[in-house]
Amino acid sequence: MPTLRDIFDLPEHVGAGDFVLKLTDGLNVPAETVRQYVVTPQLLKCFDQALGVVKSALDARTSKGAYLHGSFGSGKSHFMAMLSLLLRNDPTARGKPELAAVVSKHNAWTRDKKFLVVPYHLQGAQSLEAALFGGYAQYVATRHPTAPTPGFYQREGIFADAQTLRARMGDEAFLQALNDADGDPQPTGSKPTGSKWGQLAHQWTAARFEAGLVAPPGSSDRFRLVDALTRAFFTTQKQLSASEQELYTSLDDGLSAMSHHAQQLGYDGIVLFLDEFILWLASRAADTAWIAREGQKVAKLVESGNADRPVPIISFMARQRDLRELVGQHLPGVEQLSFADTLQWWEARFDRVNLEDRNLPEIAKKRLLRPRGPAEEQHLKSAIDKLLGQQPEVVQTLLTREGDQQMLRDLYPFTPALVQTLIAVSSLLQRERTALKLMLQMLVERADRLEIGEVIPVGDLFDVIASGDEPFTHGIKLFFEQARQLWRRRLLPLLEDQHGITWSEAEAGASDPKKAAALRNDARLLKTLVLASLAPEVEALKHLTPTKLAALNHGTIRTPVPGSEGIAVLTKLKRWAGQAGEIKIADDSPNPSVALEIAQVDTDTILANALSFDTQGNRQAEVRQLLLEGLELTEVVSSLLPPELDLVWRGSRRKAEILFGNVREQSFDTLKGREGIWRILVDFPFDQPPHGPQDDVARLNSFLDEGHIGRSLVWLPSFLSPNAQDQLGRLVVLQFVLRGSHLDQYAAHLSQVDREQARMLLTNQRDQLRQFMRNALVTAYGLNHLADEALDSTQTLEEHFYRLDPSLTIRPPVAATFKDAFSKLLEQALDYEFPAHPRFDLEPRPIAVKRLAEVLAQAAQQPGGRVELEATLRDDARRIAPKLELAEVGEAALQLRDDWSQHFARCLARQSGHDPTVAELRRWLDQPERRGLREDLQDLVILTWLARTNRSLYRFGQLFRGGVGQLPDDCEAREQPLPDAADWEKAVTLGGELLDPLVAGLYRSAPGLAQFAQAARKRIKDSGPLLAAYLRLIDQLLALTHAESLLPQQAALRKGAATHLRDWFAALEAATAEFDLITLSARLDLAAELLAEAKAVFGALHELARADLRPSLIQHVQVIAEGGGEFASPASGILASLAQAALRYEYVDGLLAALARFEQEANQLLAAIARRQAPPSTEVAAHPIHVPVQPGTAPARCIDQRGLEKTAALAALAEARALLESLNNTARVDMTIVIRDAE
Repeated sequence: MPTLRDIFDLPEHVGAGDFVLKLTDGLNVPAETVRQYVVTPQLLKCFDQALGVVKSALDARTSKGAYLHGSFGSGKSHFMAMLSLLLRNDPTARGKPELAAVVSKHNAWTRDKKFLVVPYHLQGAQSLEAALFGGYAQYVATRHPTAPTPGFYQREGIFADAQTLRARMGDEAFLQALNDADGDPQPTGSKPTGSKWGQLAHQWTAARFEAGLVAPPGSSDRFRLVDALTRAFFTTQKQLSASEQELYTSLDDGLSAMSHHAQQLGYDGIVLFLDEFILWLASRAADTAWIAREGQKVAKLVESGNADRPVPIISFMARQRDLRELVGQHLPGVEQLSFADTLQWWEARFDRVNLEDRNLPEIAKKRLLRPRGPAEEQHLKSAIDKLLGQQPEVVQTLLTREGDQQMLRDLYPFTPALVQTLIAVSSLLQRERTALKLMLQMLVERADRLEIGEVIPVGDLFDVIASGDEPFTHGIKLFFEQARQLWRRRLLPLLEDQHGITWSEAEAGASDPKKAAALRNDARLLKTLVLASLAPEVEALKHLTPTKLAALNHGTIRTPVPGSEGIAVLTKLKRWAGQAGEIKIADDSPNPSVALEIAQVDTDTILANALSFDTQGNRQAEVRQLLLEGLELTEVVSSLLPPELDLVWRGSRRKAEILFGNVREQSFDTLKGREGIWRILVDFPFDQPPHGPQDDVARLNSFLDEGHIGRSLVWLPSFLSPNAQDQLGRLVVLQFVLRGSHLDQYAAHLSQVDREQARMLLTNQRDQLRQFMRNALVTAYGLNHLADEALDSTQTLEEHFYRLDPSLTIRPPVAATFKDAFSKLLEQALDYEFPAHPRFDLEPRPIAVKRLAEVLAQAAQQPGGRVELEATLRDDARRIAPKLELAEVGEAALQLRDDWSQHFARCLARQSGHDPTVAELRRWLDQPERRGLREDLQDLVILTWLARTNRSLYRFGQLFRGGVGQLPDDCEAREQPLPDAADWEKAVTLGGELLDPLVAGLYRSAPGLAQFAQAARKRIKDSGPLLAAYLRLIDQLLALTHAESLLPQQAALRKGAATHLRDWFAALEAATAEFDLITLSARLDLAAELLAEAKAVFGALHELARADLRPSLIQHVQVIAEGGGEFASPASGILASLAQAALRYEYVDGLLAALARFEQEANQLLAAIARRQAPPSTEVAAHPIHVPVQPGTAPARCIDQRGLEKTAALAALAEARALLESLNNTARVDMTIVIRDAE
């Protein structure tokens, strides 16, 4: 492929003056300046705008100012030179074809105007006055040698005063005074004469005095005259002779004097071109007092306290940065705000002519990138077309948002991204080189080796930018120097160690070309990071990622698979970040953001102080921790047991223990593992020399050769390379230093600020090293080959996974993480151990298993084995029952299967049909192949089989009732005898009426029998005591009402149903076998009325058992009935009604209602008697009745009656009783009763 020199017309070397133009020099060679200048459409508008500023000043007869604002490389100095030539009406400039439109537009006012165009190069000036007035005087002296001295010198006033004194004193006295005071001062740098005759030669005469008055500013004659005058006459002005520097009037008055002086010379206006103006201010940005003083003067160029300017002064100031950006980091807060106000005031008074960056591509194309001929131009076009056909992401990165394909064509082999970076970073520097010169320098250096189609990588800018130029400010200078030192002392040595050659060897061609190329390519990546740290806000360098780094340095990174360059860059960055904490990688994503942290702290010294912590044991502990993190496990430090890995395999949660250790040192017992849990033994990727991984393999072979079988899997890694092991050791030390207060101990020599910066760097280095080691371990343990360079090629293994059971076959797991790999290893072991385990979609929930057991038992009671499912259980039933071969589940129903009945029948047949234990049933679950079911799922199968085959569990000879999770292994599954079908039908019918409605639907089966027994026992427990209490209540009521003695047969019938129930309960409670419960219930023959009575009694049993008969009230009514009188008959009727109710069945007349009626009628009777009592006796009671009341309380009711007859007194007592019974137990009663015998 042709090189740059084959296509472009390039010089052999770059000269010192190439593309460097000072404004003053450009005006001296107008023809060459015009020839080199490239006019773009945007620049044409700038010329029009700049000439418009000059015209507006002439029209308004006022001073104007404008910034020429442009970045590095925009051609500000060249623009001012061309504008100067146009204002001078230079024919060469006016005749440039590209400027014809502007020249023609402004001809009407420029042709007849004469401008004094004064170019300035301000570097070195001590003040704005010295720069403006000194430069003006020097320029005018060159253009107009005979012109009078401008009036902006303070010394001109001294000369005027001296001439007045001379006229007053006379020449002789005046000159004598001068000679007496003259000490023959020597201008700075001159040598004393040392001769008397020499002194006589310097005597002041009238002629010498006159010559001194007209001597130009800065001359020795002028200086000696000023010194003599100040010594003789103006002693208060001695400071004026302190140096050769002229002192000027104020800027206001000086500008006025300048305007008058130009007018005297015949000019219509003064145009001041202040080249490098902002650079001049920026050079002393740290001197806040100077900046504040000189900054205040700038506005006086356009607005002044002395408005006497007969011709306008138009100032053009070159500016590539906003001055606020330069001084913001130096001025204190209040001063910064004040200066910001000043700058804002400037902005409102100065126009702004923008020289845009987009001019550079066209200028570079015309001045630098000219193809040699048509053939070369066509070849170049084809190569660029191919470049633009690369991946869109790469092309867009090279173009940036501001560029387009045409810009790339104009700039090639540069890219818009490179030029954008060049402009941004170079803008921070005080340059003696222009953008075009820097670009030409890069072209010449690569002219013979860069092939057409390749681009200049952005990383190559670092060497060009970082050499030769100084930054604007002290702060930026320090930052640049830190960046250079970071590259030279840390990053470059890191790359040199990696590639085994030095940079100087690569540059001198004294090394392997492939190694040299690899070193340069890697250096470009890191140099791009350095550039990004210097200018982080530049679009091309903003938000850097590995993919973007590769694109910015397109062609530097080559990979077998196009598009994977970012992955290769990320791998490199992770490796470097482990050794240089300044490299920051944001996260573990495939394309993370990356950056470089520039700091001035030596962290290697800190780590060197803690090297003793780097031991074999600590390295093993670090690898163990990294692997546990990969497994997402947290090791319990205080636990002596190995960590366990949880796994859901085929919907079943399993565990495996993980043991870390050197396999060659393990005992055979350790290799065997332990029953019930798989063990995965993990070795370390290093060992004490001379041992290697083959020693571990030999230990495993010895174990198998001796016939041992282990429930273990072994994972052997390849060994890490010496460099990777060194990185592991460095990580161990980093972990130790960053733990607790160790950093304060090992970095005690640093200040607190530096210590915190060191912590940040060490933390970043630690994080990156951990990521590097994670990647290295994944490769070492055989999961991928992404970090093969981290392995020792002499200590690698082809096989990493070993089993200690010869019948087990292990396939290397295809996994990206340790957790996935461990899980897949364990899955293979479990597949081998439990090949018949159901493949559940989800892990069965224990609560769902228990509910399903109940449903399956219900289905076993049905003749067809089918049962409807609740909606909430259907999903669980579908996931569990079919996989366990227990049932098929449809949309809303479950249908039992006979698979397990047949399986257990075959097993029973082989065991001579004896009753199996639960332990035997569990063993049979794993025949003919092991299922390894969870215990609750085993219970589910066993319970369903028991229900399906009418079996019950017995333990220690007694019936055992247990559910899921409650089946001891020593229970026997005995076949359960079932009652006669007729007895069953009668018993469940009666049970449905008297025990539980659900009993009526029970199917004749062992579970059905168990449910019947459960319902019977629950009824006996709940209702037995209440039934006994009810019978006592009936007996008491029949006795009180004398109904039993009067009507014994009816009384017996009344108690018959309850008595039958009591006897039935007693018989059921005494039964020892569930079978007998059915028989006893079937023999309970209750007539229809007794069955109805039993149901009514059970319905109200709780209320009946707690009923209060109020025997005293019954007896009271009986006394009234037996006492005669008008109330005897009603009392007898009330008693008769109660007796009749006591003899009726409960379902006919409820006892509670009858008692309520009786109480109501009795109380009404007693109240009537009380109202009909005799009038109170007039006889005073021997002991009157008192009703004391506690203060602050109120009685519920007071009864105060005296002289009552017996009948009335009984009625009053009944009323009081009724009142008391209506009160709660907290009521308190005060009562006095006095009874006297009748006289």
